[in-house]
Amino acid sequence: MAIIDLRSDTLTLPTPAMREAIFHAELGDDVFCEDPTINRLADDHANARRLAEGIARIPGLKTDSAWVKTNILYIDLVDRLFSDEEFMNRLEEKGVRLSHTGPARFRMLTHYGIGEAEIDAALTALHEVMQG
Repeated sequence: MAIIDLRSDTLTLPTPAMREAIFHAELGDDVFCEDPTINRLADDHANARRLAEGIARIPGLKTDSAWVKTNILYIDLVDRLFSDEEFMNRLEEKGVRLSHTGPARFRMLTHYGIGEAEIDAALTALHEVMQG
């Protein structure tokens, strides 16, 4: 089973050398819309909205898809059928990872490697977990 990791794709803190490089980096723009990184962000944002819209239709979960403007979304477990840890464990068993940010609150990020197929699989897993 492939793992769908909806946690942050940045798992390291910037070092002083990284911060220095960022500070001295030349600013640029993408006037020709050819930067693949910028274009990829648009896909990530669309995938996050799609994920939020799907989650909004799953009983027991709540998210505000209107607030999803980037690749980050938060979901709330409103029907406390099980603990936060059990919710995460059940999703992990189905191959989905997400971040726990507080009581009954979770964060998901779409990023490189998370496409429509992974969004569909994550939504299926969330639906199955919430059905018990």
